Amino acid sequence: MSDISGNLFNAAKSYSNAIAQGDAFRAQNILQQYPELLNTMFTADKYNWMRDAIIATQRYYTSDVQDMITELAQHSIGIDDNNTTGSPDVNGYSISKIT
Repeated sequence: MSDISGNLFNAAKSYSNAIAQGDAFRAQNILQQYPELLNTMFTADKYNWMRDAIIATQRYYTSDVQDMITELAQHSIGIDDNNTTGSPDVNGYSISKIT
């Protein structure tokens, strides 16, 4: 998306007037003459692409990432500063206990 530049202002105004008057043929001709004008418009195609991307991201985080975090949490080792026995690969210690 981009803002309408000075050299596209009149084309944008003409396009808007053509749409308001219901003249789709003239509006299409304006877009063909000024294809960069399409970059300034939020179209249904852009909306659908953005909506699909947002939904895909939401599904990814609610399913894949949530499952991954749950699985990692089940296998994580907690910090136990009071543990005096056991091997270091099973027990974790905070930085204050490590010399």
